[in-house]
Amino acid sequence: MLVITLLGGRYLVWRIGAPLDLATAVSTGLSLLMLVAELTLLANGLLQLWLTWARQPPVPQEAAAAERTLQQISGSQTGPSAGCTGCSGEGAGHPGMAGAGADRISGN
Repeated sequence: MLVITLLGGRYLVWRIGAPLDLATAVSTGLSLLMLVAELTLLANGLLQLWLTWARQPPVPQEAAAAERTLQQISGSQTGPSAGCTGCSGEGAGHPGMAGAGADRISGN
């Protein structure tokens, strides 16, 4: 990975310095347009390479911790509208939360 990054950097130094055609306005514009396109493609490739080698988070452990937290939160509530200060009754003000829909969403 380091070798590819260094070679890409060396290529960019050469590409910026040597083959730019600055004779006329049209050739300068096209040369700079091609340089920007090459910079974009090289940066995109290197970014994908770096992100591939980046350490990935431990997803199963995070999912288990999130599930435990969710179970603790849902276990402390007494009903579908518990914790909601604006509710006057079961499912009031919450479309789709009354009756069987509330059981399906909360997992009860």
